[in-house]
Amino acid sequence: MVESRSATQDMLYLVTWEFIESAAPASAEKAMRMLRDSVLPGLRKCAEWEQQGRILGGGSVVGEKASVVVMRAASNEELSRMLRSLPFWGLMRMKVTPLEGFAERAAQEEKSVARLEELHKQGLLT
Repeated sequence: MVESRSATQDMLYLVTWEFIESAAPASAEKAMRMLRDSVLPGLRKCAEWEQQGRILGGGSVVGEKASVVVMRAASNEELSRMLRSLPFWGLMRMKVTPLEGFAERAAQEEKSVARLEELHKQGLLT
C-alpha cells in the first residue's frame, strides 16, 4: 500500500505570475524606478526562497514578463503572506494551483478501487 505524506508536511503549489501591462511605466525614469524598487528586490526574494527550499523549481519564463514556480508552504495563508510580501505583488497577476502528491493520489485511488470491487462483489456494479 502507498503511504501518503504526513499532515505536518508542507503543501505544494504551482504559482504563476505575469506582468500586468496596464502597470507599465509611462517613462524610462519610472521604468528604472520600478525595476530598481520592485522587480529586482522581488527576484532577489525569490532567489532567497529558492535557497531556503521554499521555491522547489521553476523560474522566469524566457522572453516573457512572467514566472512559473513550484512553492512549498505550510498553509494557504502562509503562501498568501509570502506572495503578498513580494515587492512586485501589485504589478503581477498571480495564479495559484494547490498540488497533491502522487503518493496521496495513489492512496485515494486505491481506496476507490477497493470500494468499487466491494460494490461489484455485492452485484451492485456490472
